[in-house]
Amino acid sequence: MNKNIFLLLETKEDGVNNLLGARSSLTHGKYTFQDNFEEMWAPNCDVYITGSKLKIVAELAGIDKNSVEVIFSDNYLVLKGSRDFGLPANDVCYYHMEIETGNFERTIYFPEVKLVAESHIVSLEKGLLKIEFLIDSDEEITIPVK
Repeated sequence: MNKNIFLLLETKEDGVNNLLGARSSLTHGKYTFQDNFEEMWAPNCDVYITGSKLKIVAELAGIDKNSVEVIFSDNYLVLKGSRDFGLPANDVCYYHMEIETGNFERTIYFPEVKLVAESHIVSLEKGLLKIEFLIDSDEEITIPVK
């Protein structure tokens, strides 16, 4: 492998750290390149309404259902868990790494609809966590007079 690439990357990191150092002097707070990395990742999610149901689909490939926690509130839903492929930490040279591992957390805020909490249906199939709630119908109805 070309050592010049690593030297170039090191130079770029030094430049970013210098910029962050300038930011730190303005805000009086320490900030480094490593602070840009989150310890948790957030799975991709779709949230949609169809008919009288609110549906949530979260992308959780490679995650066991026993390692997922779903927390419900009137205004939001929190998904928590972790993904670990058991890859060796030492003696590994990654050439490309995009799959997030470790702890994840995602808060999904509901649109302004009232949900029937007890109506939930949750499943994890083929790497997709699917959650469904009935929407509470507070619609006015017209009662005919006979």
